[in-house]
Amino acid sequence: MSGAPRLISSATEFTFAGRSDDIAAFARDFRALARRRLVITGGAGMGKTTLAVQLLLELLRTRATDQAAAGEGEIVPVPVLLPVSRWDLTECPRLHDWLAVRLPQDYPALRDPELGVDAAAALVAGGHILPVLDGLDEIGEQARASVIAALNTSLGAHDQLILTTRRAEFAAAVAEAGRRRLAAIPRRRLRCAREGRPR
Repeated sequence: MSGAPRLISSATEFTFAGRSDDIAAFARDFRALARRRLVITGGAGMGKTTLAVQLLLELLRTRATDQAAAGEGEIVPVPVLLPVSRWDLTECPRLHDWLAVRLPQDYPALRDPELGVDAAAALVAGGHILPVLDGLDEIGEQARASVIAALNTSLGAHDQLILTTRRAEFAAAVAEAGRRRLAAIPRRRLRCAREGRPR
């Protein structure tokens, strides 16, 4: 899901350990990435989701401080946990369109008329949401490759992402997605963003 290593980090090592007993260091490592995209891998039952939630909570805890330290124009997004299994790629082939549908379903306050009908879509388009996608390995093999392909198509230069999965399933999905030729998806709001329904 990333390009040349130089886009990920200025360091020579592109993997780092996330530990529950030092989640602050894990959050610092994530924030130090030049392109903040992280895949949390591990075996079955090793606590990938727990670690992702701990990271999410730490990023929320330090968000005010991070905002104060951010450069001019830099956005510090709000991390939001979402299960990959709820993403219907047939209706919403682009991540941003699915987020615009899913967020108001999970957070009804975003449907407040005072915020406007497109509040969630505006937050997503503005880079104010950091999706924490949980459980890539819990969906079918072909679906996993489709999710990776959709992420590769959806993510722009400044989009951030955290994904949890078992390592073998992730490697296989990346390899399969790389073999596919994808048709371009227009950068417009799709039907799912207007007529989304709970899944």
